[in-house]
Amino acid sequence: MISFKQYLQESKNTHMEHLEDNILNNGVEGTRDSINFLRSLRDMLAGTAKSKVNVTVKWDGAPAVFAGIDPSDGKFFVAKKGIFNKNPKVYKTNADVDADTSGDLNTKLKLALAELPKLGIKGARIEGIRDGGRMSQEADNAKIGPKVRIPVLILSGGKDTVISPDMHGALVSTFPKAKQVVFPKTGHASYVECPDLFNEQIRQFAYLCKSHKLSTSKN
Repeated sequence: MISFKQYLQESKNTHMEHLEDNILNNGVEGTRDSINFLRSLRDMLAGTAKSKVNVTVKWDGAPAVFAGIDPSDGKFFVAKKGIFNKNPKVYKTNADVDADTSGDLNTKLKLALAELPKLGIKGARIEGIRDGGRMSQEADNAKIGPKVRIPVLILSGGKDTVISPDMHGALVSTFPKAKQVVFPKTGHASYVECPDLFNEQIRQFAYLCKSHKLSTSKN
């Protein structure tokens, strides 16, 4: 009998996959990870927040919109997930949008192209978006971390079933000026499960950076 591993010959996409793919790719271990993820999602939605919380849902197939500056010509662009291609697919004019899209998506991309430049986006460059999107899969923190000389805040959930305590510990030890805060009762999404405590840690960290006259725009 041919197994999935023998039958599927193509290389898997390690950037964005569905939860069920983890079952096919990693068998029993992947199934356990998927179940743990769903449990973490359940705990997140149950929450422990004292204030009202809004949760955004991105339906499968709905396009994400990226925007920024193309460093090759300094022009503003909008893009779909094609931004992650080896040769990024971006739209800089309405003609670019018309040549590749139609219908409601066409209208939305043109609206984004007309309105988003008014926000004054200057630092979101193509290479930065692509690197940020792949960081969790491809970045070598052991090489990058020691070079980061500014304070780093790492917020962790004590009941996180997606990232283990050992993984968090390894990340913290990599950055010379890292501070870790663990929320004992939360899972993978502390920002939803305990937003009050989460936001307070962000505020304290921002105040610390400001008191040391650190500017994230310069580092």
